[in-house]
Amino acid sequence: DGIIFGRDYSTGMPVLEWCETEGTMWSKCWRDKNICHKDFPKEFPLPFPDLWSMFRILQDLGLGISCRTDKAGCEKAFKDSCNDGASGCASMCVHRASGQVSKSTCRQQCEMICAHAANFSMFCSLLTPPRTIGWFCPVGCADNSNPDTCPTGTICEPPPVLHASHP
Repeated sequence: DGIIFGRDYSTGMPVLEWCETEGTMWSKCWRDKNICHKDFPKEFPLPFPDLWSMFRILQDLGLGISCRTDKAGCEKAFKDSCNDGASGCASMCVHRASGQVSKSTCRQQCEMICAHAANFSMFCSLLTPPRTIGWFCPVGCADNSNPDTCPTGTICEPPPVLHASHP
């Protein structure tokens, strides 16, 4: 029937489902390309290349940031994480890592995050309702129950063509 690992290969190539048929300004695919995966503007001097990279690292550290995080949740996450220097963040990181990451590594990453707390606060201010992380990153935060994101398994850009190579 052509279904391999949940993807339809009945025509020989994967059959891709698009998030939306037409990408206009502020559409889901436009936001994903021009906000989520775009370099941060100079007004937001953050130690990450783009919003999606920042989101993934903050999530890995265990800061309580999710695709549904809004302005209040974002501000609370940084307040809880950085109010005692970086100790709140470091303890969340160590707990989340379950011994896979050393306490000193967690502390070092958290100190870097908390050193930029004012810039993160500026970022949080952009998450005014109905905006959430998922609103800005609708492909990575795909969720069939959230109309602000793409349906699960859909794309906005075709994947790169992989050519066969000679070993």
